Amino acid sequence: LGAVRQQGGDLPGAVEAYRSALRLRPEELAISSALVDALLALKDTRGALDAALAGVAANPSFPTGYDAVARARAALGDTAGAEAALRQGLERDATDYFCNLRLGALLLTRGEACGAREHLGKPEVIERFGITSAADLGQCQYP
Repeated sequence: LGAVRQQGGDLPGAVEAYRSALRLRPEELAISSALVDALLALKDTRGALDAALAGVAANPSFPTGYDAVARARAALGDTAGAEAALRQGLERDATDYFCNLRLGALLLTRGEACGAREHLGKPEVIERFGITSAADLGQCQYP
């Protein structure tokens, strides 16, 4: 119901539906992540962070929750906190597509092409985006 409302442009209705669903299944990170997306779309960045942190507290073993925390922290302008959350997610699963993608993008915005390449060069990311060469990620010098 939340996704239908969100796709129809009823963001407040979507938030209400996601919150109702989470009362029944608080460990469900897909719902928690969708709630974070809806709150961010409503520019409720603090609410999004609270929802993301609640998702991680309910289900700390999957990277999806840390990705949601990172998105909320980035929306609040806390890039260090976003990076830390993404790294926590990757500690749970080093191959997680979204954590690798977002961490790579964050590092690229800071001009850290070599660090970005480490995350964007993962097979999961390469396959999804069709990255075919080092030139796609910037040139890195290795010692």
